[in-house]
This record gives sequence, structure tokens and C-alpha cells, in this order.
Amino acid sequence: MSISKTRRLTTVVTVAITAATALLVAAAPASAVSGLTIVSAVTSSSSAAAKSISVACPAGKRVIGGGGIVDDADPDSKAFVTAMVPVSIASGDRFDVAAMQPDDGYTGGWWLRSFAVCAKPSEGLQIISATNTASSITSQQHTVACPQGKRLLGAGGRVNNPAGQVALRAVRTDLAVGAKATVNGHEDADGYHGTWSLTSYAICVNPVPGLSIVTGKSAWDATTQKHATATCAAGHSTHSALYAITGGTGDAAIRVLHPSANSVTAAARELAGNSLNWSVTAIAVCAS
Repeated sequence: MSISKTRRLTTVVTVAITAATALLVAAAPASAVSGLTIVSAVTSSSSAAAKSISVACPAGKRVIGGGGIVDDADPDSKAFVTAMVPVSIASGDRFDVAAMQPDDGYTGGWWLRSFAVCAKPSEGLQIISATNTASSITSQQHTVACPQGKRLLGAGGRVNNPAGQVALRAVRTDLAVGAKATVNGHEDADGYHGTWSLTSYAICVNPVPGLSIVTGKSAWDATTQKHATATCAAGHSTHSALYAITGGTGDAAIRVLHPSANSVTAAARELAGNSLNWSVTAIAVCAS
């Protein structure tokens, strides 16, 4: 893909994110989960092979979702997200994001941003996680379900031991029921001989009034970079950001998952170009 095309896509995503961020300044729609807010934190720019950052929820609030952005001044950078994790401990809730460069390296600077969607404690809110057995299988999928009677409010995922060669292809939910979180991982085009695993996280809560799941999908083609936006219905607000990458060879990786007041933007790129079709889907968990 030419640098001019790459820069045009970066501009489109940047404009979309800027517009979405502006929505946070305006009064958000009334929410079934009270005290809804989105906070973020960012690393410095450097050429480090791997980075991670946490953003804490304000005192007295719980994490119900999150997201992350990898960005840089150089369109040839291919750093990608390997973990988006909701954390709840005695000292407070937070959302952790990790990313790394591919195993073939990169000498330019890049930075990483983490978002946390936070709210006042909701009845029955709990974070459940589970990890599959590590293996060298090229593609892996793992699901964790909410306890019976609870609904999924948010989710997260982590690739364990990615070594710059395993992309976090999806952190999504079952659209019909919304009661479980599914994480997908896939090795890059030249494969990985080591063992790796997935950890999936489900943020579960007692049924929330007006809960809905909406999606937005990019074009299905062989373009190197893609983005998509899912927008909540009028009067609904974003409670969590999820995504899924489908098609290709597994070489496409997420670089942007940005939750705003009433929408979710997702952007991904191939780590090595090929002629196969693929797409990225943005998923917003919304409620009135």
C-alpha cells in the first residue's frame, strides 16, 4: 500500500476519533449504568519493542469496558495490540492495554493509549476470566461465559507469550444473547514455533435496561488498512467497545479500539500484505 493511501486512512481515523472524542465534552445520554465516564492515559513515544499502560477509573467507580490505540508518525510502523484487560482489585479498577512490534522489529517511535469506560457500581457486577491450554496451534479461540442470569456488559482479552508473532484478532460477544466473551488469536504469516495461549475476560452484570449490541463493518477486500464505526441508537450510550477481524491469513491486527460517548471506532492493518479479502467489525455494547 502506498504511503499516500496509508496517510489518507490515518487522517480518516484521526478525524473520526477527534469527532468522537468531542462527544465526550457534550452531555451524554442518560445511561442505565449511572456515572458513566471515559478516561484515558498515554505512554511517551519511543522505539521500544513492547509497551503497556494502565488507566485507572475515578475513585468509587468500576471498570465496565475499555480500548486502546497504537499510533506513530511513520506509516511503516506495524505495532499492534496484544492485550486489553479489565482489572478490579482492592485499590480500585483499571483497564490495561499492551502492544508490541512484529518480531522483525522497527526503529521508529510509537506510542500507546489506554481507555477505560467507568461507572458507579452496578448490582451484580463481576469480572470473570479464564485461560486456555497453551499450544503451538496457528489459530486459537477461547470463550468465557457470564453466570446464569447475568448479561455481558464488557469484555477483554490477552495473548500470552505473543513474541511479536501472534495478533489478538477479536474480543467479541455472542450478538444474539450477549452473555459471553470470545477471544481469537492468530499467528502471523510466517508462523510461530513457540507455545501461546489466550485469556478471555467477561464483565458481567445483572440485566441492564435497554441493553443492545450494534455493529459497523468495514469493506470486505484486500486493502492493507481498514476501519469501522458502530453507533448506538439515539438516546443510548456506549458501555463497552469490542471488535472482530475476519478473513485474510491471520496477519491483520487491531491498532485502534476507541470508545466514545455513543460510538466505537475500530481500525486494523495487515502486518504483511497479501491478496486475500478481510474486514474489521466494530462492536458497541449500548444502553439507554
